[in-house]
This record gives sequence, C-alpha cells and structure tokens, in this order.
Amino acid sequence: MTETVYISEVGGRANNQDAFGHLKVGNFELWAVADGLGGHGSGEIAAQIAIETLLTEFGNQPSLSLFDAYFESCQSAILAHQVAHLHTVGMRTTLAFAISDGKQIKWGHSGDTRVYFMQESKIIRTLDHSIPQLLVQSGEIESHDIRIHQDRNRIVRALGNEGMLRYTLSQTYPLKAQETLIICTDGFWEYVNGLTILMDKCKHKSAQSWLDGLTNRILSRVSA
Repeated sequence: MTETVYISEVGGRANNQDAFGHLKVGNFELWAVADGLGGHGSGEIAAQIAIETLLTEFGNQPSLSLFDAYFESCQSAILAHQVAHLHTVGMRTTLAFAISDGKQIKWGHSGDTRVYFMQESKIIRTLDHSIPQLLVQSGEIESHDIRIHQDRNRIVRALGNEGMLRYTLSQTYPLKAQETLIICTDGFWEYVNGLTILMDKCKHKSAQSWLDGLTNRILSRVSA
C-alpha cells in the first residue's frame, strides 16, 4: 500500500510555477511533477499542460513501457498551445514522473526536477539536465557545488522546445519493501541534500510528518 503526500510553496520565488499529478489505475500508479521555467514566460501554463496531458494519457493506457509516448504527448500538447496562443511561444517546463505496477518502478525526467529513490539505505537520484551538472560530469566542479553555482538555473533540456525532445529514462527497479520516492523541483533540492532527506525520514513515522519537517527546514533556510 502506498502513501502519497505533496507540498507546493512559493518559497523564495516571485510566483509558484509547479504542478503535481498523481493517479492510480488498477495496479498501476503514477506520480509526476513539472516546474515551469520562469525565464521563458507562461511557465506555469506549460507545467499544467504537461501534467494534465500525462494524467490523461496514463489514465487511458497505463504502462511501464510507454514513457516515450507519454513524453511525446506532453510535448505535442505544449507546442500546440504555443501555436494557438502566440504569447506563450517561449513557455517551457521540466517534467519528471515515475510509474509503478506494484512490483516494479521506473521513472523519466527532462530538466532539473529530480527523482530520489530510496531503497533500504541506498539513494538513487536523477542527474539534472543543466549546465552545472555538465560541469560535474566534466570534472570541473563537485556535485555539491550545483546548489550554489551561478548557472544552476540554466537548463539544457525541457519540454516546449521546438525540435528534438530530449529526456532520460531510468532502468526498471524491482520493489521490495518500504521504498521511498521523492520527486522535487530545484526549490526543494537546493536546500536539502539526499543524506538529509534520508536522515529526516528515520525521525518520522508518517510520510506527511516527514514532508512537513523537510518543508519547515527548507522554509527556514529560504528566509535566513
């Protein structure tokens, strides 16, 4: 049995461009987060379109093998909106989502919205599609430097760009017991690292109290 909780706060930003989606169909379950890119205008619209389209497509045909089709449908819906509403031509959004069939789980992402998957004491996370992440991979900076890098908001992949849609898919992981999945925007992971998330989990008996604790920690750091 899964327990799903979510939080969406403006935090230290001028406005909130996040969108969240959750849907269970039979044995299948989907969790998704999109974050509109503030520098391109109408980002919140792109994020909402991505989530709504994903929920519709998944609801019609839930599967662990249709990630490519789900991403393509979201991209097409955003581009179609741009054509119909020319003032939104520059809108972009990140998108990260995970799907489980009750026995296995898989996820995909485009942009810097992260997936953290915790199984026992192991943490697996996605690699951001961003300039700082490329610098980490080339050995120019350390992974922990991403949070403070001057180009941390420069995204190299997102939905809403004309041309080739680019995203990354995970392998399929078998589910054992008490796994934890977190999908979060940069407004979350910039203030807490994976180790902090895991350590906080051990202090709480429910997902809601755990998330509330993390949220309070983040908000205190935003306002500091």
